[in-house]
Amino acid sequence: ADMEQEFEDIDSEGRWQNLYLEIRNQSHECAFKVAKYPDNRNRNRYRDVSPFDHSRVKLENTENDYINASLVVMEEAQRRYILTQGPLRNTCGHFWLMIWEQKTKAVIMLNRVIEKGSEKCAQYWPTQEEREMSFRDTRFVVTLVSEDVKSYYTTRVLELQNTGETRQIYHFHYTTWPDFGVPESPASFLNFLFKVRESGSLGMDQGPAVVHCSAGIGRSGTFSLVDTCLVLMDKRKDPLAVDIRKILLDMRKYRMGLIQTPDQLRFSYMAVLEGAKYIMGDSSVQKQWRELSREDQEPLSESPPPPQPPKCTERFNGSKPSHLEDGMDPKTGKKTGLETPNKESDRDAGTKYVARHYMLQMLLLNGFPWFVLFGSLTSHPFYPRLVRNTSTQLILQPRKYRQRKDNHNICLFTVTCTNDIKPYNNWIFFTLFCPTTILVFLALLRLLHCGSVISDDLTVPPEVVQLHQRGSV
Repeated sequence: ADMEQEFEDIDSEGRWQNLYLEIRNQSHECAFKVAKYPDNRNRNRYRDVSPFDHSRVKLENTENDYINASLVVMEEAQRRYILTQGPLRNTCGHFWLMIWEQKTKAVIMLNRVIEKGSEKCAQYWPTQEEREMSFRDTRFVVTLVSEDVKSYYTTRVLELQNTGETRQIYHFHYTTWPDFGVPESPASFLNFLFKVRESGSLGMDQGPAVVHCSAGIGRSGTFSLVDTCLVLMDKRKDPLAVDIRKILLDMRKYRMGLIQTPDQLRFSYMAVLEGAKYIMGDSSVQKQWRELSREDQEPLSESPPPPQPPKCTERFNGSKPSHLEDGMDPKTGKKTGLETPNKESDRDAGTKYVARHYMLQMLLLNGFPWFVLFGSLTSHPFYPRLVRNTSTQLILQPRKYRQRKDNHNICLFTVTCTNDIKPYNNWIFFTLFCPTTILVFLALLRLLHCGSVISDDLTVPPEVVQLHQRGSV
Protein backbone atom coordinates (compact mmCIF):
# COMPACT_ATOMS: atom_id res chain seq x y z
CA ALA A 1 0.00 0.00 0.00
CA ASP A 2 1.14 3.57 -0.71
CA MET A 3 1.42 4.83 2.87
CA GLU A 4 2.96 1.65 4.26
CA GLN A 5 5.56 1.61 1.51
CA GLU A 6 6.33 5.29 2.06
CA PHE A 7 6.80 4.70 5.79
CA GLU A 8 9.10 1.72 5.24
CA ASP A 9 11.19 3.62 2.69
CA ILE A 10 11.64 6.66 4.92
CA ASP A 11 12.38 4.48 7.95
CA SER A 12 14.93 2.25 6.23
CA GLU A 13 16.75 5.24 4.73
CA GLY A 14 16.61 7.32 7.93
CA ARG A 15 14.99 10.25 6.14
CA TRP A 16 12.63 11.52 8.86
CA GLN A 17 14.80 14.54 9.59
CA ASN A 18 14.96 15.47 5.91
CA LEU A 19 11.22 14.99 5.41
CA TYR A 20 10.51 17.12 8.45
CA LEU A 21 12.74 19.90 7.14
CA GLU A 22 11.09 19.77 3.72
CA ILE A 23 7.70 20.24 5.36
CA ARG A 24 8.99 23.17 7.41
CA ASN A 25 10.43 24.83 4.32
CA GLN A 26 7.23 24.38 2.32
CA SER A 27 4.95 25.65 5.07
CA HIS A 28 3.00 28.86 4.56
CA GLU A 29 4.03 31.93 6.51
CA CYS A 30 1.07 34.23 7.03
CA ALA A 31 0.79 37.55 8.85
CA PHE A 32 0.39 37.57 12.63
CA LYS A 33 0.39 41.28 13.43
CA VAL A 34 -2.37 41.25 16.05
CA ALA A 35 -0.43 38.86 18.29
CA LYS A 36 2.42 41.38 18.45
CA TYR A 37 0.32 44.34 19.60
CA PRO A 38 1.67 45.67 22.94
CA ASP A 39 -1.67 45.01 24.67
CA ASN A 40 -1.49 41.34 23.64
CA ARG A 41 2.08 40.66 24.69
CA ASN A 42 1.15 39.23 28.09
CA ARG A 43 -1.47 36.98 26.49
CA ASN A 44 1.15 34.93 24.63
CA ARG A 45 2.91 32.10 26.44
CA TYR A 46 5.80 32.08 23.96
CA ARG A 47 7.22 34.88 21.85
CA ASP A 48 7.69 32.70 18.77
CA VAL A 49 4.26 31.04 18.62
CA SER A 50 1.52 33.35 17.39
CA PRO A 51 -1.83 32.74 15.68
CA PHE A 52 -2.13 33.91 12.09
CA ASP A 53 -4.38 36.93 11.66
CA HIS A 54 -6.62 35.18 9.13
CA SER A 55 -7.35 32.13 11.30
CA ARG A 56 -7.15 33.44 14.87
CA VAL A 57 -10.15 32.92 17.13
CA LYS A 58 -11.71 36.25 18.12
CA LEU A 59 -13.35 36.76 21.49
CA GLU A 60 -16.71 38.46 21.15
CA ASN A 61 -17.99 39.87 24.43
CA THR A 62 -14.86 41.58 25.64
CA GLU A 63 -12.91 44.79 25.06
CA ASN A 64 -9.85 43.00 23.66
CA ASP A 65 -10.75 40.18 21.24
CA TYR A 66 -7.29 38.54 21.27
CA ILE A 67 -6.50 35.02 22.45
CA ASN A 68 -3.61 32.85 21.26
CA ALA A 69 -5.80 30.30 19.49
CA SER A 70 -6.30 29.25 15.86
CA LEU A 71 -9.29 27.72 14.11
CA VAL A 72 -8.10 24.85 11.90
CA VAL A 73 -10.71 23.82 9.31
CA MET A 74 -10.27 20.57 7.37
CA GLU A 75 -13.18 20.68 4.94
CA GLU A 76 -12.90 17.26 3.30
CA ALA A 77 -12.62 15.57 6.69
CA GLN A 78 -15.40 17.78 8.08
CA ARG A 79 -13.31 18.51 11.13
CA ARG A 80 -12.74 21.79 12.97
CA TYR A 81 -10.26 22.17 15.79
CA ILE A 82 -9.27 25.14 17.89
CA LEU A 83 -5.56 24.72 18.58
CA THR A 84 -4.40 26.92 21.42
CA GLN A 85 -1.63 27.39 23.95
CA GLY A 86 -1.96 26.19 27.52
CA PRO A 87 -3.83 29.01 29.27
CA LEU A 88 -1.77 31.50 31.24
CA ARG A 89 -2.90 32.48 34.72
CA ASN A 90 -4.16 35.78 33.33
CA THR A 91 -5.97 34.21 30.34
CA CYS A 92 -7.97 31.41 32.01
CA GLY A 93 -11.12 33.51 31.92
CA HIS A 94 -10.56 34.25 28.21
CA PHE A 95 -10.09 30.53 27.61
CA TRP A 96 -13.49 29.67 29.08
CA LEU A 97 -15.09 32.61 27.27
CA MET A 98 -13.79 31.20 23.97
CA ILE A 99 -15.18 27.75 24.80
CA TRP A 100 -18.56 29.27 25.61
CA GLU A 101 -18.76 31.46 22.50
CA GLN A 102 -17.55 28.71 20.15
CA LYS A 103 -20.02 26.19 21.66
CA THR A 104 -17.18 23.74 22.28
CA LYS A 105 -18.15 20.36 23.69
CA ALA A 106 -14.71 19.01 24.65
CA VAL A 107 -11.27 20.19 25.69
CA ILE A 108 -8.37 17.87 24.82
CA MET A 109 -5.35 18.57 27.03
CA LEU A 110 -2.10 16.84 26.06
CA ASN A 111 0.32 18.11 28.71
CA ARG A 112 0.73 18.22 32.47
CA VAL A 113 0.40 21.48 34.35
CA ILE A 114 4.03 21.14 35.50
CA GLU A 115 6.65 19.41 33.36
CA LYS A 116 10.35 19.19 34.24
CA GLY A 117 9.84 21.76 36.96
CA SER A 118 8.29 24.37 34.65
CA GLU A 119 4.69 25.52 34.52
CA LYS A 120 3.39 24.58 31.06
CA CYS A 121 -0.21 25.53 31.68
CA ALA A 122 -2.26 27.23 34.37
CA GLN A 123 -4.61 25.14 36.48
CA TYR A 124 -7.77 26.35 34.73
CA TRP A 125 -10.19 23.67 36.00
CA PRO A 126 -11.17 22.76 39.58
CA THR A 127 -9.59 19.83 41.40
CA GLN A 128 -11.35 17.22 43.52
CA GLU A 129 -10.54 19.30 46.60
CA GLU A 130 -11.91 22.58 45.22
CA ARG A 131 -14.81 21.36 43.09
CA GLU A 132 -15.48 24.90 41.85
CA MET A 133 -13.56 27.82 40.34
CA SER A 134 -14.77 31.34 39.56
CA PHE A 135 -13.40 33.73 36.95
CA ARG A 136 -14.60 37.20 37.81
CA ASP A 137 -13.12 38.90 34.75
CA THR A 138 -15.39 36.92 32.40
CA ARG A 139 -18.03 35.88 34.98
CA PHE A 140 -17.69 32.13 34.53
CA VAL A 141 -18.01 29.44 37.16
CA VAL A 142 -16.51 26.00 36.44
CA THR A 143 -17.61 23.01 38.51
CA LEU A 144 -16.07 19.53 38.56
CA VAL A 145 -18.90 17.00 38.16
CA SER A 146 -16.90 13.77 37.83
CA GLU A 147 -13.36 12.50 37.28
CA ASP A 148 -12.24 9.10 35.94
CA VAL A 149 -8.49 8.52 36.36
CA LYS A 150 -6.81 5.91 34.13
CA SER A 151 -3.15 4.93 33.96
CA TYR A 152 -2.20 7.48 31.33
CA TYR A 153 -5.22 9.75 30.86
CA THR A 154 -8.03 11.27 32.89
CA THR A 155 -11.56 12.02 31.77
CA ARG A 156 -13.50 14.77 33.54
CA VAL A 157 -16.98 16.17 33.20
CA LEU A 158 -17.15 19.89 33.94
CA GLU A 159 -20.05 22.29 34.19
CA LEU A 160 -19.54 25.75 32.75
CA GLN A 161 -21.95 28.38 34.04
CA ASN A 162 -22.53 31.93 32.83
CA THR A 163 -25.48 34.28 33.41
CA GLY A 164 -27.70 31.52 34.68
CA GLU A 165 -27.04 29.10 31.80
CA THR A 166 -25.07 25.89 32.39
CA ARG A 167 -23.30 23.70 29.82
CA GLN A 168 -21.51 20.37 30.20
CA ILE A 169 -17.93 20.19 28.94
CA TYR A 170 -15.81 17.05 28.58
CA HIS A 171 -12.16 17.37 29.60
CA PHE A 172 -9.90 14.67 28.11
CA HIS A 173 -6.47 14.90 29.71
CA TYR A 174 -3.55 12.82 28.33
CA THR A 175 -1.15 12.76 31.28
CA THR A 176 1.87 10.80 30.01
CA TRP A 177 2.81 12.46 26.72
CA PRO A 178 6.38 13.76 27.22
CA ASP A 179 7.35 17.25 26.12
CA PHE A 180 9.19 17.08 22.74
CA GLY A 181 8.44 13.36 22.68
CA VAL A 182 5.77 10.92 21.60
CA PRO A 183 3.36 8.64 23.49
CA GLU A 184 4.57 5.26 24.67
CA SER A 185 2.84 3.49 21.79
CA PRO A 186 0.35 4.13 18.98
CA ALA A 187 -2.01 1.76 20.83
CA SER A 188 -2.30 3.97 23.91
CA PHE A 189 -2.65 7.11 21.80
CA LEU A 190 -5.34 5.59 19.57
CA ASN A 191 -7.22 4.27 22.58
CA PHE A 192 -7.30 7.83 23.92
CA LEU A 193 -8.30 9.29 20.53
CA PHE A 194 -11.20 6.88 20.16
CA LYS A 195 -12.38 7.73 23.70
CA VAL A 196 -12.60 11.34 22.57
CA ARG A 197 -14.40 10.32 19.37
CA GLU A 198 -16.94 8.20 21.24
CA SER A 199 -18.06 11.28 23.16
CA GLY A 200 -19.26 12.83 19.90
CA SER A 201 -17.23 15.96 20.62
CA LEU A 202 -15.32 16.05 17.32
CA GLY A 203 -18.31 16.02 14.96
CA MET A 204 -19.51 18.97 12.88
CA ASP A 205 -22.78 19.05 14.85
CA GLN A 206 -20.79 20.41 17.82
CA GLY A 207 -18.63 23.47 18.14
CA PRO A 208 -14.93 22.94 17.37
CA ALA A 209 -13.03 20.89 19.94
CA VAL A 210 -10.33 22.82 21.79
CA VAL A 211 -6.95 21.04 21.66
CA HIS A 212 -4.00 22.34 23.64
CA CYS A 213 -0.61 21.41 25.01
CA SER A 214 1.83 24.10 26.13
CA ALA A 215 2.40 26.00 22.88
CA GLY A 216 -0.49 24.40 21.00
CA ILE A 217 1.56 23.23 18.04
CA GLY A 218 3.62 20.08 18.78
CA ARG A 219 1.49 17.56 20.62
CA SER A 220 -1.70 19.37 19.58
CA GLY A 221 -0.64 19.19 15.94
CA THR A 222 0.06 15.46 16.23
CA PHE A 223 -3.38 14.75 17.71
CA SER A 224 -5.22 16.77 15.06
CA LEU A 225 -3.18 15.35 12.18
CA VAL A 226 -3.78 11.71 13.13
CA ASP A 227 -7.50 12.27 13.71
CA THR A 228 -7.92 14.06 10.36
CA CYS A 229 -6.01 11.37 8.46
CA LEU A 230 -8.13 8.60 9.98
CA VAL A 231 -11.34 10.44 9.05
CA LEU A 232 -10.14 10.80 5.45
CA MET A 233 -9.14 7.13 5.30
CA ASP A 234 -12.68 6.24 6.34
CA LYS A 235 -14.18 8.48 3.64
CA ARG A 236 -12.01 7.44 0.71
CA LYS A 237 -12.21 4.26 -1.34
CA ASP A 238 -8.46 3.68 -1.06
CA PRO A 239 -7.73 4.39 2.62
CA LEU A 240 -3.96 4.03 2.43
CA ALA A 241 -3.70 6.60 -0.36
CA VAL A 242 -4.02 9.41 2.20
CA ASP A 243 -1.08 11.83 1.85
CA ILE A 244 -0.05 12.69 5.42
CA ARG A 245 2.52 15.22 4.28
CA LYS A 246 -0.01 17.18 2.20
CA ILE A 247 -2.56 17.14 5.02
CA LEU A 248 0.01 18.50 7.47
CA LEU A 249 0.93 21.28 5.04
CA ASP A 250 -2.77 22.14 4.72
CA MET A 251 -3.10 22.30 8.52
CA ARG A 252 -0.04 24.54 8.80
CA LYS A 253 -1.88 27.17 6.75
CA TYR A 254 -4.03 27.75 9.84
CA ARG A 255 -1.45 27.59 12.65
CA MET A 256 2.31 27.85 12.49
CA GLY A 257 4.70 25.05 13.39
CA LEU A 258 2.31 22.11 13.72
CA ILE A 259 4.32 18.95 14.52
CA GLN A 260 7.54 19.98 16.22
CA THR A 261 9.99 17.11 15.79
CA PRO A 262 10.87 14.38 13.29
CA ASP A 263 9.87 11.88 15.99
CA GLN A 264 6.38 13.36 16.20
CA LEU A 265 6.10 13.14 12.41
CA ARG A 266 7.19 9.50 12.44
CA PHE A 267 4.78 8.72 15.27
CA SER A 268 1.94 10.30 13.29
CA TYR A 269 2.63 7.90 10.41
CA MET A 270 2.76 4.94 12.82
CA ALA A 271 -0.52 5.91 14.51
CA VAL A 272 -2.32 6.42 11.18
CA LEU A 273 -1.12 3.04 9.88
CA GLU A 274 -2.20 1.34 13.10
CA GLY A 275 -5.54 3.14 13.03
CA ALA A 276 -6.05 1.99 9.44
CA LYS A 277 -6.58 -1.55 10.74
CA TYR A 278 -9.78 -0.41 12.43
CA ILE A 279 -10.86 1.66 9.41
CA MET A 280 -10.42 -1.36 7.13
CA GLY A 281 -12.74 -3.53 9.20
CA ASP A 282 -10.74 -5.13 12.02
CA SER A 283 -13.06 -4.20 14.89
CA SER A 284 -11.10 -6.35 17.37
CA VAL A 285 -8.11 -4.04 17.13
CA GLN A 286 -9.75 -1.50 19.44
CA LYS A 287 -9.84 -4.09 22.22
CA GLN A 288 -6.17 -4.85 21.55
CA TRP A 289 -5.31 -1.14 21.91
CA ARG A 290 -7.10 -1.03 25.25
CA GLU A 291 -5.23 -4.11 26.50
CA LEU A 292 -1.86 -2.91 25.21
CA SER A 293 -2.31 0.51 26.75
CA ARG A 294 -2.96 -0.99 30.23
CA GLU A 295 -5.30 1.88 30.97
CA ASP A 296 -6.77 0.23 34.07
CA GLN A 297 -3.46 0.06 35.91
CA GLU A 298 -2.78 2.53 38.67
CA PRO A 299 -1.29 5.74 37.25
CA LEU A 300 2.39 6.25 38.02
CA SER A 301 2.83 8.62 40.93
CA GLU A 302 5.53 11.23 40.75
CA SER A 303 8.04 11.35 43.57
CA PRO A 304 8.22 13.96 44.90
CA PRO A 305 5.03 15.48 43.51
CA PRO A 306 5.54 18.75 41.65
CA PRO A 307 4.48 21.91 43.49
CA GLN A 308 1.00 23.02 42.57
CA PRO A 309 1.04 26.40 40.79
CA PRO A 310 -1.18 29.20 42.04
CA LYS A 311 -4.68 28.94 40.65
CA CYS A 312 -5.98 31.42 38.09
CA THR A 313 -8.51 32.73 40.59
CA GLU A 314 -6.09 33.25 43.45
CA ARG A 315 -4.42 36.22 41.83
CA PHE A 316 -5.80 38.98 39.61
CA ASN A 317 -9.10 37.05 39.43
CA GLY A 318 -8.07 35.61 36.10
CA SER A 319 -6.63 38.83 34.71
CA LYS A 320 -3.24 40.44 35.16
CA PRO A 321 -3.06 44.12 36.13
CA SER A 322 -2.13 46.22 33.13
CA HIS A 323 0.95 47.65 34.86
CA LEU A 324 2.54 44.19 35.16
CA GLU A 325 4.37 42.80 32.15
CA ASP A 326 5.39 39.21 31.53
CA GLY A 327 8.32 38.21 33.69
CA MET A 328 7.46 40.64 36.52
CA ASP A 329 7.00 39.55 40.10
CA PRO A 330 3.37 40.35 40.99
CA LYS A 331 4.36 41.17 44.60
CA THR A 332 7.30 43.49 43.92
CA GLY A 333 6.51 44.62 40.39
CA LYS A 334 10.17 44.07 39.52
CA LYS A 335 11.42 42.30 36.40
CA THR A 336 12.48 38.72 37.09
CA GLY A 337 13.96 38.13 33.65
CA LEU A 338 13.13 38.28 29.99
CA GLU A 339 10.40 36.16 28.47
CA THR A 340 11.28 32.52 28.18
CA PRO A 341 11.70 31.41 24.56
CA ASN A 342 9.32 28.69 23.47
CA LYS A 343 11.08 25.42 24.30
CA GLU A 344 8.32 23.33 22.80
CA SER A 345 8.80 24.95 19.41
CA ASP A 346 12.57 24.37 19.48
CA ARG A 347 13.31 21.16 17.62
CA ASP A 348 16.63 20.52 19.32
CA ALA A 349 15.48 21.31 22.84
CA GLY A 350 16.50 19.01 25.65
CA THR A 351 17.14 19.40 29.37
CA LYS A 352 16.63 22.93 30.65
CA TYR A 353 19.20 24.62 32.88
CA VAL A 354 19.22 28.06 34.42
CA ALA A 355 22.18 30.17 33.38
CA ARG A 356 23.62 32.89 35.59
CA HIS A 357 25.32 34.92 32.89
CA TYR A 358 25.74 34.39 29.23
CA MET A 359 25.91 36.27 25.98
CA LEU A 360 24.46 35.76 22.56
CA GLN A 361 27.17 36.26 19.96
CA MET A 362 26.45 36.42 16.25
CA LEU A 363 29.07 35.09 13.87
CA LEU A 364 29.16 35.60 10.14
CA LEU A 365 30.33 32.36 8.53
CA ASN A 366 30.14 31.99 4.76
CA GLY A 367 28.18 35.23 4.78
CA PHE A 368 25.48 33.66 6.97
CA PRO A 369 24.58 34.86 10.49
CA TRP A 370 25.03 32.18 13.16
CA PHE A 371 24.05 32.75 16.76
CA VAL A 372 26.27 31.11 19.39
CA LEU A 373 25.36 31.15 23.06
CA PHE A 374 27.99 31.00 25.82
CA GLY A 375 27.09 30.75 29.46
CA SER A 376 27.87 29.80 33.03
CA LEU A 377 25.46 27.03 34.03
CA THR A 378 24.48 26.09 37.55
CA SER A 379 24.40 22.39 36.69
CA HIS A 380 26.91 21.78 33.92
CA PRO A 381 30.07 23.20 32.33
CA PHE A 382 29.98 25.82 29.62
CA TYR A 383 27.94 24.63 26.69
CA PRO A 384 27.67 26.47 23.41
CA ARG A 385 24.23 26.49 21.85
CA LEU A 386 23.30 27.48 18.35
CA VAL A 387 20.01 29.32 18.33
CA ARG A 388 18.04 29.67 15.12
CA ASN A 389 17.01 33.12 14.03
CA THR A 390 13.54 33.91 12.73
CA SER A 391 14.40 33.77 9.04
CA THR A 392 16.49 30.60 8.74
CA GLN A 393 16.24 27.27 10.52
CA LEU A 394 19.40 25.67 11.96
CA ILE A 395 20.00 22.18 13.28
CA LEU A 396 22.65 21.50 15.91
CA GLN A 397 23.67 17.86 16.27
CA PRO A 398 26.24 17.11 19.01
CA ARG A 399 28.62 14.40 17.88
CA LYS A 400 31.37 14.09 20.48
CA TYR A 401 32.01 15.47 23.94
CA ARG A 402 35.26 15.25 25.89
CA GLN A 403 35.75 16.35 29.49
CA ARG A 404 39.45 16.89 30.11
CA LYS A 405 41.40 17.06 33.38
CA ASP A 406 42.66 20.58 32.65
CA ASN A 407 39.07 21.86 32.69
CA HIS A 408 39.13 22.47 28.93
CA ASN A 409 36.05 20.79 27.54
CA ILE A 410 35.58 20.13 23.84
CA CYS A 411 32.38 19.44 21.94
CA LEU A 412 32.17 18.65 18.23
CA PHE A 413 28.96 19.64 16.48
CA THR A 414 27.61 19.03 13.04
CA VAL A 415 25.68 22.15 12.07
CA THR A 416 23.10 22.13 9.30
CA CYS A 417 20.95 24.96 8.05
CA THR A 418 18.05 24.70 5.67
CA ASN A 419 18.85 27.39 3.12
CA ASP A 420 21.17 25.42 0.86
CA ILE A 421 24.35 25.83 2.92
CA LYS A 422 26.10 22.49 3.15
CA PRO A 423 26.58 21.01 6.64
CA TYR A 424 30.06 20.95 8.04
CA ASN A 425 31.79 20.19 11.31
CA ASN A 426 32.38 23.09 13.64
CA TRP A 427 34.83 22.72 16.55
CA ILE A 428 33.93 24.88 19.49
CA PHE A 429 36.30 25.06 22.46
CA PHE A 430 35.06 26.23 25.81
CA THR A 431 36.47 26.34 29.32
CA LEU A 432 35.05 25.72 32.77
CA PHE A 433 35.80 28.42 35.36
CA CYS A 434 38.57 30.08 33.38
CA PRO A 435 37.52 33.74 32.87
CA THR A 436 40.74 34.74 31.13
CA THR A 437 40.34 32.17 28.38
CA ILE A 438 36.70 33.11 27.91
CA LEU A 439 37.52 36.80 27.67
CA VAL A 440 40.23 36.17 25.07
CA PHE A 441 37.92 33.89 23.09
CA LEU A 442 35.04 36.37 23.18
CA ALA A 443 37.41 39.19 22.25
CA LEU A 444 38.35 37.29 19.10
CA LEU A 445 34.71 36.61 18.34
CA ARG A 446 33.96 40.28 18.76
CA LEU A 447 35.68 40.96 15.45
CA LEU A 448 32.63 39.36 13.87
CA HIS A 449 30.20 40.40 16.58
CA CYS A 450 26.96 42.12 15.63
CA GLY A 451 25.27 42.46 19.02
CA SER A 452 24.71 40.79 22.35
CA VAL A 453 21.69 39.89 24.43
CA ILE A 454 21.27 38.88 28.05
CA SER A 455 18.71 36.12 28.65
CA ASP A 456 17.53 33.71 31.36
CA ASP A 457 17.30 30.19 30.00
CA LEU A 458 19.59 27.80 28.23
CA THR A 459 18.49 24.58 26.60
CA VAL A 460 21.10 21.87 26.25
CA PRO A 461 20.59 19.13 23.65
CA PRO A 462 20.07 15.82 25.49
CA GLU A 463 22.82 14.10 23.51
CA VAL A 464 25.40 16.49 24.99
CA VAL A 465 24.10 15.89 28.51
CA GLN A 466 24.33 12.11 28.05
CA LEU A 467 27.87 12.32 26.66
CA HIS A 468 28.87 14.62 29.50
CA GLN A 469 27.44 12.28 32.14
CA ARG A 470 29.32 9.33 30.65
CA GLY A 471 32.49 11.38 30.22
CA SER A 472 32.91 9.65 26.88
CA VAL A 473 34.01 10.71 23.42
